[in-house]
Amino acid sequence: MKNISLDNPLLLLVGVPIIIILVVSYFISVSKDNKHFGWKLSLALHIGIAVLLSFALAGVTSRTVLTRTDVYVLADVSYSSERNLDEIDGYVQKIKESLPDNSRLGVICFGKNYVVTTQLGRELKSVKDSGVDTSSTNIAVALEAVEGRFSEDSLKRVILITDGNDTSSKDNSGIASAVARLTEQGVRVDAIFLDNTLKENETELQLSSCDFNPSTYMGHSDTVRLLIEASGSSNVIVELYRRPDGSLEYEKIESTAIKAEAGLNSVTLPLYTDEEGIYSYKAVIVGERDISDKNNELIFTQSVAGQPRILLIAGSQAELNAASLIYGDRAEIDGYTVTHRGSDVPFRLEELAS
Repeated sequence: MKNISLDNPLLLLVGVPIIIILVVSYFISVSKDNKHFGWKLSLALHIGIAVLLSFALAGVTSRTVLTRTDVYVLADVSYSSERNLDEIDGYVQKIKESLPDNSRLGVICFGKNYVVTTQLGRELKSVKDSGVDTSSTNIAVALEAVEGRFSEDSLKRVILITDGNDTSSKDNSGIASAVARLTEQGVRVDAIFLDNTLKENETELQLSSCDFNPSTYMGHSDTVRLLIEASGSSNVIVELYRRPDGSLEYEKIESTAIKAEAGLNSVTLPLYTDEEGIYSYKAVIVGERDISDKNNELIFTQSVAGQPRILLIAGSQAELNAASLIYGDRAEIDGYTVTHRGSDVPFRLEELAS
């Protein structure tokens, strides 16, 4: 298709008064009897020269573009890129300026989720105002977001701007699958690397997961094991807060200090089981030289049931007393003794198992 552009479109107006002057002067200067073919040809040539001169002054350029190009920029705006948002905006602007004519540019910002900040061909918006959940980075979700957004007859291209650190998956299988699907659809995928390498005096910490029993019994001792990921050595304060069901505020119940090393670190803290109820817990870490407070909190819930009731059948009172000592006051025991073999109630292990 033809793409015609003007550097100074207002200068086209220069041709209007020139043509008016030419026409009026030609009709005034020549009598009616002398308006022969030569006069008409001369008038047409002068008008044509005036039109060409006007287009030349307006800076007319014409390009032939065979196919439209659709380009989506996937911008990583997660917490690890917070310091580079101006740099990302600069990359997007340079990409727009370098695109060929008849191209459309769209921008999708992503972190844990994604938001289409600029539709194809619309006015660019800054990635700073994306409204994305920045708590983690999910590259696969961003790549999946562009599937089906391209015109069928266009050249399709995706440019990924990221530091490559995907925190939502332990391997890159999801990313590889998304890229493979886009490639099969004729989409070319490129990437621009963001250097988000931490400085020597910086550390990144996050609570990655916790291991605990979601339900337990009153009076049973129970704990939670917290896993802390660290990019380097750091002194860390680990705090545990508890909020009973129906309460609005958390209260601190545990606090401990650990020396976290690069990699995975674990700390075990006791949970409250003195009373029956449902308890919401919040674990919080505060680390030395930690560059971000994202993923420094973890909330989980545990239910504490009342004491279990146990039906205990023994062959004698002595056996019943001995078995009851195993549970102590941690359970309500209904005890019965069977002293004659003719009873229908089984009390031997072999009978109970049969």
